[in-house]
Amino acid sequence: MTTKTNVTTKAASSWEQATLFINDNKVEWGAELVLLRGQVNTVRVEAPVELAERLNLGLAEHGDLNILASPDFGDCVARVDGDFNWKITPDAGRSGRITLAFFSREVVVPWEHRSLVISSNLADEADLKIDDKATSDSGTAFLRENRRNVKLVPKPNSPLAGLAFIMRYEILSTLLPGAVESVPAIGAETLNLQWDVGCITAGDGAFRLELYCPKLGSSVFIECKQIDVRYYLAGKYVEMIGGVGEATIGKSQEIFVVYSSPEMLGDTVKVEGGGFLSVKPNLPATFIVDPSMSWRMDVQKNIYSWSSEFLFKFSGVGDHVDVVNVHINESANQV
Repeated sequence: MTTKTNVTTKAASSWEQATLFINDNKVEWGAELVLLRGQVNTVRVEAPVELAERLNLGLAEHGDLNILASPDFGDCVARVDGDFNWKITPDAGRSGRITLAFFSREVVVPWEHRSLVISSNLADEADLKIDDKATSDSGTAFLRENRRNVKLVPKPNSPLAGLAFIMRYEILSTLLPGAVESVPAIGAETLNLQWDVGCITAGDGAFRLELYCPKLGSSVFIECKQIDVRYYLAGKYVEMIGGVGEATIGKSQEIFVVYSSPEMLGDTVKVEGGGFLSVKPNLPATFIVDPSMSWRMDVQKNIYSWSSEFLFKFSGVGDHVDVVNVHINESANQV
């Protein structure tokens, strides 16, 4: 038992004299390898002569993947310019995990390496979700303090789960540095592939979120914008708190104006509600934000004096709804 332990310890110590490179990148001792699927990956081993005069590369675990090697797996390979070299090409159609093993007559136990087989394009490995829905080509919008859930959902058989990611962002227009925050924090490595993201400064502008995987050296990007919507009823600004505003009108007809920020140009706004108010145009109504950046409704008390609510839904903002409650002041507009 003691003899076997000493041999194993000596063998492990011997392999520590070797250095492995994948695609010319040094692999740290004990680290998991990364092989890019559908591409030729270069494998190089530097080792002293006393450790290995020849090396044999085997596929100890194939993970049901189709992996080609040149020279072939199982062939004894001689040194070329002092190093041992292979080219490994995983099939393009599938990701997973495999185990490579190097064998030397001079060492009792093999040198095994767990390896990811993965695409260099993160879109092949995961679906990007915003609030559990697919991302839109029109971008992801943030309105005031509302927050969005950003999630990477690994596809079947993808080894992406368990890899660390970092969220970063780039301001594209108007917004100031520090405008975007996240949990987990911006710039922090996390194994949790979802982030709670929000804009913490007022105003409007554009920015780009980046989800970066240090191990793969790859990123996926999300085009985003912070929009601003303001409401005026009867000439008075309607303050929005938590997506809800309160306004009052009298008996006469009043003008309800919605102002949009430039980032909303071309976006769709759907208006519902109105309750017992007389509203022109009739609701529900949908309008496209045009260069005027405004939209008008004429509202007037009907025969009832009950409060009514207007609901505003914006394309790109997910399930967020702005609510403006309109109350009737019977004593107003008296001649």
